[in-house]
Amino acid sequence: MKQISTEELNEECKRHICLRTDNIQKTTLLLEQKGNINNYSVYPDNSIRIYECLDNVRMISKLLSSNGVIIDEISVQGENLETYFENLIGGRKNV
Repeated sequence: MKQISTEELNEECKRHICLRTDNIQKTTLLLEQKGNINNYSVYPDNSIRIYECLDNVRMISKLLSSNGVIIDEISVQGENLETYFENLIGGRKNV
């Protein structure tokens, strides 16, 4: 059985842009200075979760690529609590 704290659960379910690039430092610098994005976290697996501009993925992609950053992954992720638990137990068909 998987056990996680309330904070971990909220973090798992919170909608965000998941971003992986070839240069974390340059990416975060561009996000802050040119994209005016400050609500993000860098994870140990070198992914970046951006918690704002969820409807503006293209702007982020264009900003990074036009400044020489190679994007390996960019997608909107996160789910509501009900969907999280459904996926945890194997989907709606098992409910």
